[in-house]
Amino acid sequence: MVTERVVLCGGVKAAEAPKPGVGTLALDLWGRNGKANVTLEIENIHAPLGINIPPAFHDLVEIATYVYAADQATGRGVKDVDTFGAKWRRAFEFHVPVRVPELWNGVEIKRVLCATLGFLSDDHYEFTFYPASDAPAFQMYLFGGTPWLGQPDRVMLFSAGLDSVAGAIDEAVVQRQRVLLVNHRPTDKHNRRHREIEPLLAERAGQFRPQHMAVRINKEKKLGREPSQRSRSFLYMALGGTVARMVGLRNVRFYENGVVSLNLPVCAQVVGGRATRTTHPRVLRGFQSLLSLVAGEAFTVDNPFVWETKAQIIRRILDAGCGSLITPSVSCAHTWEATTECPHCGVCSQCIDRRFAMIAARAEEFDLPSGYEVDVFTQSRPKDADKIMAAAYLERANEVSGIKDVGQLLTAFPQVADVLRYLDGNKASAAERLLTMLRRHGAEVAAAMQEMLKRHAGELFTRSLPGDCLVRTVCESGSVTSLPALATNGERHENGAAVAGANGNGETFVFRKAGVFWDVIYDGSGLFHLDNTLGTKYLDYLLHHPNAAISAFDLEVAIQPEKSKARAKDSIQDNSDAEAMKSYLRELDKLRPEREMAGEEGNQAEVDRLDAEIADLEEAVSGNGKAGDAGEKARGNVSKAIAAVRRKVEGLGKRDFSQHIAQFVSTGYECIYNQPEGRIWK
Repeated sequence: MVTERVVLCGGVKAAEAPKPGVGTLALDLWGRNGKANVTLEIENIHAPLGINIPPAFHDLVEIATYVYAADQATGRGVKDVDTFGAKWRRAFEFHVPVRVPELWNGVEIKRVLCATLGFLSDDHYEFTFYPASDAPAFQMYLFGGTPWLGQPDRVMLFSAGLDSVAGAIDEAVVQRQRVLLVNHRPTDKHNRRHREIEPLLAERAGQFRPQHMAVRINKEKKLGREPSQRSRSFLYMALGGTVARMVGLRNVRFYENGVVSLNLPVCAQVVGGRATRTTHPRVLRGFQSLLSLVAGEAFTVDNPFVWETKAQIIRRILDAGCGSLITPSVSCAHTWEATTECPHCGVCSQCIDRRFAMIAARAEEFDLPSGYEVDVFTQSRPKDADKIMAAAYLERANEVSGIKDVGQLLTAFPQVADVLRYLDGNKASAAERLLTMLRRHGAEVAAAMQEMLKRHAGELFTRSLPGDCLVRTVCESGSVTSLPALATNGERHENGAAVAGANGNGETFVFRKAGVFWDVIYDGSGLFHLDNTLGTKYLDYLLHHPNAAISAFDLEVAIQPEKSKARAKDSIQDNSDAEAMKSYLRELDKLRPEREMAGEEGNQAEVDRLDAEIADLEEAVSGNGKAGDAGEKARGNVSKAIAAVRRKVEGLGKRDFSQHIAQFVSTGYECIYNQPEGRIWK
């Protein structure tokens, strides 16, 4: 069941009692109902700039603060951010006092706010805004600092992570820009890292040394239940946008490597909302729209590193003569476990990626293994999830390095089409650049792994390294200890394999091939059989790839690769064009309903944007009508085949399963199984 929570902010009272089972969370920046349990402190902004914060941006900062606090105060059902818990997705209903209610109660700004936050954190959001009565002036919790040393050319968000350090170097040292770095520090724990970076960066930049704005936002300790902090970039954006507006700029810049930014599953364990979506193109587009609505004029939000790998970014730092800034930077996702001696855990995906990139870029002298709690390559990982994380990272890098063309990329990773629609410029060119980057990432990972195998050849020969360390995992890929099965969402284990069951008691949801038939169990209601038809195969694929949108064309390729590819080859002389056409058809399937919704809401700007995008896609499709026909054929074939399975299930008297298919399996140009809680198919 989705966690539901009503969040009452700034002393707002609920109009009616929450529904049974719905929790209430009171958050207060103002302290109207006693002591404030959320604090917002912004240093070095108001007094140095000598201007007031615009009321609408003041509201934005407070809304972002409340969202950030509620995110941490509401658990996702697991303690490990790398594990997809049964209660991962949550539903929030916010009630917030604001200074400009007529702005925030607008249909369009609410739509953008909820859609962007929903994708960013993988949760559901609703907002009700009220006029703020006697709201304190912003100066109430602002503390003046040293005077500003000149007009900035750029406002950039700065986390002291490796990518943001590289961005600051690129702006201040390489491009000689006057940059203002805005960073969020909830506690003093990581201040030492910032204090190490600031003088080093100033020394390299000289007269263009960056200015730093530290923002302290935190909440009572008892509210710290959830460590994932998926909404943190919304807070960064709100602060950065506010500062940019105050200094007369209309741009905010993030810096993050493209592999992480585009959120493709380079590691199979890190997908969807489990991977950071801080700078996903869809999120940046949402931030840009939101800031433009708040400002009343066009704002831009961008990420210059969107086409670069982590190793490329490290080489940028080295080429600028700033290798010493690598050491104090922090990339670890498990920041709450960090120590002064070991700021990196060595087991999360970010640590793994950092170490591989350091070796590929030959920058190890600035990133010693002693800075990691667990050596990425040579030490044991006691947790099964950590073992899988490292092995899956390698496997996926190997997979992407072998992709031959854009068509194969779209087939292997259907979510690429979702990324392309939010990237500027020609979609075909963007797809080629994305493929080039992923291949480069795969080659860098392979080169780093080969280097480590050479270094530890003697220890591998004598078997003196732990059996589940990464270098032995590569050499002994059949080792049971190297690749355990990870159980989540109520799964249990039998002999190292995950088995679906209700609290571990028997098989509850089964859909599997058994000879010439398919075994099916729905909700523990007893075993029945289905014939081995195309519809059964399509349904099997969707059930075992939950929440993954896949075009009907892709689904046919997955089940009937030779037939589908042959048809595509007949339709278009260049097969890669046929594969690219699938993404166009899938995008049209998504954009048309969005266009209708925008029209119903009277959002003419969004209607014009979508009309232009739809026209471009229709032109691409009409440029070769046979490919469009192929997509239409696939849509019809898959829809009819799955409908036939449902009729068969209905005829067997299994109405519950038939209704489940009807409710949660969507077909069309794009097909998806919207997996409800507790439905884990074996």
